[in-house]
Amino acid sequence: MTEWLMISGSRQATPEMIRYACDSVRRAKEKGWTVMIGDNPKGVDLAVVSAFGKGLIVASVAAEGARSLNLLKGGRGDTTRSAAEYAARDRLMADMCSIGMFVWNGKSPGTKAAFDYMASLGKKCYLADFSGKKVKLTEANAKPEPPPEPKATQIRMF
Repeated sequence: MTEWLMISGSRQATPEMIRYACDSVRRAKEKGWTVMIGDNPKGVDLAVVSAFGKGLIVASVAAEGARSLNLLKGGRGDTTRSAAEYAARDRLMADMCSIGMFVWNGKSPGTKAAFDYMASLGKKCYLADFSGKKVKLTEANAKPEPPPEPKATQIRMF
């Protein structure tokens, strides 16, 4: 079974955030995963769609219909959708995907809310927080590594 990766990120994204998101998509595609991204014509969504275009599943806010890849790649498209519409789209993406990567500027309430929602589903997800000098990666619901096997010298027989 292939993994489905949700990529979500802030509309006000720095070049470092965009590189991080694109690197995440590149790694996922190398693993043969399916990648789903939103259709916002700004920030992380636009950068990922522009870099990878075909081969991604682009999720749209259903109320207004899908934007074409050509519009997104050209940086055009309306941004009149409400926060509630984007939140509904993000929740649907989280429901459909098995893993999430959230690239956050530390301010966007939508990106953080989507991460919190996916974490509440018990799914593996990561929040890359770019609000400080270094990126801080928060991991939710990742399976912990099993403890190492004891070495023979650590085992005492009585």
